[in-house]
Amino acid sequence: MSQLAALAAWSILPNLIANAVHAVLLKTFPHLMSHARAGTLRHNKQRQWIYVGIIITYLAHNLYQVSTSRGSNFYQLLGILPYTAADERVLRTAFRRMSALHHPDRPTGDDGQFRLVRSAYDTLSDPVRRFAYDRFGPSTLRWSIAADRSAVLRRGLRECVPWYVGTFLIIFGLGWLRSTSGQTFYWRTLIFVGLAALHYSSVAGCTMLPWLDLPFERSRALFETIEIAQSLTSTALVAIGQIGPVLSSLANQELGESYHLGELGSLAYIAAMEAEQTKQLQRRPPEKM
Repeated sequence: MSQLAALAAWSILPNLIANAVHAVLLKTFPHLMSHARAGTLRHNKQRQWIYVGIIITYLAHNLYQVSTSRGSNFYQLLGILPYTAADERVLRTAFRRMSALHHPDRPTGDDGQFRLVRSAYDTLSDPVRRFAYDRFGPSTLRWSIAADRSAVLRRGLRECVPWYVGTFLIIFGLGWLRSTSGQTFYWRTLIFVGLAALHYSSVAGCTMLPWLDLPFERSRALFETIEIAQSLTSTALVAIGQIGPVLSSLANQELGESYHLGELGSLAYIAAMEAEQTKQLQRRPPEKM
């Protein structure tokens, strides 16, 4: 819900922030901002570029936040990689090593960490619980896990529906209120449906999303990769709806300026030719009667 609230806020806040930043820049750097009067083309272009910069800054911040704010998953707690958890010997060896390190009876032991290590082992050593954890994360620890994996998969997919419904209503609802162009709606729909299809194929087959299967991120569980993909995709959908019309407007303004400059150049050329013809007529001697 917090992510959906952030999406709603960032569908409204950039306009307010852009206005405030533009006003501060006009007062702080008057020569840099060229004293553009409100309502003029230069003033509008300055404000639009500030708006684009704010959105891009938010995208960069969101990318950094989702990649650094995650805690350790069960695989990282045990010091193993996800694809080795199916080997019972590897899993048991890792559990013994980490439980000995964090056992409360040791001087450096930590009871809380020891309980987490125990919970990690209990979850990953059970094939069905590991199946649920890999796909849907720590929330599955509160589930009454059935022996049937298909039942786990159905429940997990049902619990994913609120995120997609909420994201759809916020992003596309606000886009409808703003009269989003057909092209913007097309690309946002394509990305949204593509994410849902990749999500389903990933949890059904437990395959890593291709663009996030990085060598230095192999310790990440599948559910973490999906959450990162959801966060980045929802942010990109907001950016497309906000930056797309602005960039299109700037491009149209540039074309308009080029067109007007071309017209002025043509008029200047015609005026020069007419002036030259007038001079030639004035220099021509009068005809004799």
